Amino acid sequence: MAEIQPLTRSDHDAVVALSTNTALQTPSAGYDELQTDLLIRSANDKVRSIVFTGIAEGDGVSTIAARFASALARDSGLRVLLLDAQLRRPAQHNLFRLNPADSLLDVMSGITPVDSIAPARSEGLYILPGGGVAHDPGALFRSPVFEQLYRTISKSFDYLIIDSPPIREAPETRLLARRADATVLVVNSEATRIREAQEAQEQIRNAGGDLIGVVLNRVQEHIPSWLQRWL
Repeated sequence: MAEIQPLTRSDHDAVVALSTNTALQTPSAGYDELQTDLLIRSANDKVRSIVFTGIAEGDGVSTIAARFASALARDSGLRVLLLDAQLRRPAQHNLFRLNPADSLLDVMSGITPVDSIAPARSEGLYILPGGGVAHDPGALFRSPVFEQLYRTISKSFDYLIIDSPPIREAPETRLLARRADATVLVVNSEATRIREAQEAQEQIRNAGGDLIGVVLNRVQEHIPSWLQRWL
């Protein structure tokens, strides 16, 4: 039987172990560590937009993206936009208990102006919900309308955090990874197989994305030996 090689890691990759069991508003040392680690590693590259993606549904990407954006806005004092790009299963409006009106789909259709994006309860944090379920998200993110919206958002906010669908299931995530400055991969310690994680890394890099960090989510006391060697 062929030996499965561990995940590849560059000197620029941040690896952080997290749990998503605590409340969204509760500060967490793990998220502070993630924020610090990623921003230090990306300081020289002037990273301002970061895609968060996983391998399969249920990896906890939406919660991690939300908590990272909240911590970044709280600690930096800058304007941070959390964009829900999970148009198959939008989640951010539920996490923050927002009305899904004035959503990404509304902005792209011209119904809602960009400057109507509402701030969240956390100072400096703004959220653009996904809105309704889109039948062809890939076409939306390939469109000139989104390109213009992306440029406008990039000028209006200091940081853009993008909650994206699983990289292995949604072609639009590869588009977003290529467009953004950096990508963070969320690995579910309870379910992700090493080969799946390796393939996800390759997909991000083959798409032209800059993978700067891996989040090991739902960490319990036991960490698999292959991950212990890599961390």
